[in-house]
Order: sequence, then structure tokens, then C-alpha cells
Amino acid sequence: MASSGGKAQSNGKRHSRGRPSKDADGVGREALMEAAERVLRRLPPAEVTRLAIAEEAGVDPNLVRYYFGTVSHLISEVVLASHRHIFAAFEQKTKMADPIDLLRLRVSEWLRLFIDNPYHHQLLTMVMYADLASEEHAAWKESLDRSVGYTRLGLELGEKSGQLRTVEPRFLQIAMLGMTEFFANNGAILKDMFGPEATPESLRADYEAFLFDLVTNGLRPRAKKG
Repeated sequence: MASSGGKAQSNGKRHSRGRPSKDADGVGREALMEAAERVLRRLPPAEVTRLAIAEEAGVDPNLVRYYFGTVSHLISEVVLASHRHIFAAFEQKTKMADPIDLLRLRVSEWLRLFIDNPYHHQLLTMVMYADLASEEHAAWKESLDRSVGYTRLGLELGEKSGQLRTVEPRFLQIAMLGMTEFFANNGAILKDMFGPEATPESLRADYEAFLFDLVTNGLRPRAKKG
């Protein structure tokens, strides 16, 4: 998990938590998570330290340890919170949306996640998969299973309505994650292909529409032979 220098590492154990200093007045878990989220968007994971997060929040570094134990646990909380936001959007839509709209929501939310958080995959590798016996990995596995469950639900609703055919939801999820993450995290390639002004954000709407069309048409029911 966190080394003596406060960098994100993982060994499945949490450091003890001391009392917060007087600098902690008015600053709680949510404020620290928001500060960590801002830091994680602009710094590579290897450069994320307790000090960097504390400076962003304007508090004593010991406050990170008080609330989260380690930098790794704080990072895991931020990552899981970003996925809970996606889950909440999906749950709200399932009550009123067409199955095709649910599919577009998956594409849209993942694109936004990876564009807003360029180091998201690195964080997963460094924190959630550093120790498969850790609390961080267990929490991530639960979140991942829930995410696949939403993909499966969307497909089931689409099949019942006659709009989508049955496919392996885990394969579909991997394919959509790969197509959204690669686009979001390879700005230099986009500039070579689309011109020096191109960025993932400037191309996001067009790519979302393309990807949605590609996936949707690929999942349409196929005419039976003979």
C-alpha cells in the first residue's frame, strides 16, 4: 500500500490511523476524496503521495492516514466512487429507458470516465491488482461483478424487447471498455490521424455516436438462415 514516502503501493494491510491535527477542522473524508480525485487526474500514479493530496486539500498529511490509513486505500475509494456514479446513472435509466438507450449510456459513461481520468487503468493495476488478497482487490472485484451485471441486464432487456440478440456480456464489456479507453488515452495518435488540434474531448461526441452505432448494429437480432 503506502510506502514510508506516502506513495501508492499495496500489501493488503492498512497502517494505523492517528488523530487528525487541528488542521483537520472542517475537512472530512469527502473533501480529501475530492482533492485526491483532482490530483489523480493530473499526476501519474507513481507520483501521487500523501503530501500531494494533503497540499491539494490544504491540510496536514497525517489527515490522509487518519481517514484512509494509506494512500492506496484512498485511491481505491476514489476509483470505486467513480464507478458508483456510473451505476447510479444506469439504475436511474433502467426505470424508464429503452434498452438501446441503456447501451448508449454505457458507452457515454465509460468515455467520460476515461477522458476525465487519464490514469484510471494505471490506478487499477497499481492499487486494485497489486495484491489479489487485499481489501482493495476484493472491493474492486465486487464493483466489477456489479458492472458486468448491468451490462447483462441491458442485454436481457434488449433481447426481451426484440431489439438485441444474446451475446456473452463479459465479452461485450471488455470490447466496449477497450474501445473507449484506447480512444481516451491516446491523444497523440488522435493528433496524427485527425490533425494537431484533435483531442479526445473535441472528438468525443462524434466517436460516441460512431461507437454506439457500431455496437448497436453488431447486436441487432440476425435473420435465421433457411
